[in-house]
Amino acid sequence: YFSLVIFLFVVEFLFATLAFVFRENLGGTLKEELTEGIKVHYNATGSNSLENIWNHIHKEFHCCGVTNYEDWYLIEAWPGKRNVPTSCCLPEFVNNTGCGHEGNQDMWYPSGCVDQVQMWFVERLHIVGIVGLVVAFIQIIQQPLANLCLQTWAPDTGHECHEYFLLQLFGLISSMLLFCTVRHKRTSHTYKSYDPTT
Repeated sequence: YFSLVIFLFVVEFLFATLAFVFRENLGGTLKEELTEGIKVHYNATGSNSLENIWNHIHKEFHCCGVTNYEDWYLIEAWPGKRNVPTSCCLPEFVNNTGCGHEGNQDMWYPSGCVDQVQMWFVERLHIVGIVGLVVAFIQIIQQPLANLCLQTWAPDTGHECHEYFLLQLFGLISSMLLFCTVRHKRTSHTYKSYDPTT
């Protein structure tokens, strides 16, 4: 049982460490994946869930493409054309049948979506921190209870559980530090710069 608890703690700690180390790469990776999705996997003629996702992103964040509307030019869905999906059209031009076609750039959202999507993720990182704290708290609480049960049911085994408790305490402190770091990053100027209104 205690080996399983230690294993779970190590896995949690590794995930938290990797998330902290690679947090700077979030923007680059997100941009690459979104661009790849547009260029290769977007299909305007079939029942494509990626099409629905992009339509929702465009309408929700009032943006077009990853960096701008030019990301939609010459994609596999419409080779040789400089078109955009109709979800890139400004609200007043949505009913215009030619809105998504080449030459109507003044009818499209001018900015890309990567900054808004990244900001959406950053704003929700506190949920990950809270979940980590709850899991660590549960592990901390269960440890003394397990120790009490062990001493009550098998007092002659001589097991000392203090080192497990210290390990759990270390996990709780690590989770709190990660939560505070994420919270600080959410309020720092670097992440606010993604918000076009600031």
